[in-house]
Amino acid sequence: MSDLQIIADLENEKAELEALIVESDADGDVVGRLNFSTRLEVITLKLKALRERDARVAEVAILFDGAPV
Repeated sequence: MSDLQIIADLENEKAELEALIVESDADGDVVGRLNFSTRLEVITLKLKALRERDARVAEVAILFDGAPV
């Protein structure tokens, strides 16, 4: 899986975790909030590392379309 796909997946997970944190705050769930916050920190660190690495890496896709030559 490419870094771009991993970054997109992590961004989606980050958004879900942020929503869960808001929900756990509303419910008064301190343990849930702590768990989600910890996971959010880990995801944020992974995203930062991937974005730094992604700035130095290029990806190429080759498409062979059409009839054989």
